Amino acid sequence: MKRKITEQLVAWKNRPGHKPLILQGARQVGKSYILEKFGEEHYKNYVRVSLDLVPDVRNFLKENINPLEVIAYLESLYNVRITPHDTLIILDEIQDCKRALLALKYFQEEYPQYDI
Repeated sequence: MKRKITEQLVAWKNRPGHKPLILQGARQVGKSYILEKFGEEHYKNYVRVSLDLVPDVRNFLKENINPLEVIAYLESLYNVRITPHDTLIILDEIQDCKRALLALKYFQEEYPQYDI
């Protein structure tokens, strides 16, 4: 079953200069699932960071929100190559980490080519 949200995500990905996307909704309705499926189908790879389950990332973000250093840290932690336009970065449970929300601002301003 193709969801309407998938069409909207594809439109977001294809929109030049798109901003980081925040997907909100009730708990346990499939937000993370649909983003992972979208990452599998529309990107070369994706990385899902569960901010509620991985305290290492939260601790890193307390000290550093420089986009390139965040990318390097995630690449090292998840053993994945993150490339602009080819990798989807999913920050799951971002509402639990104010510094991650602030990092989105810096990604948009300094490195908008990363899909988050």
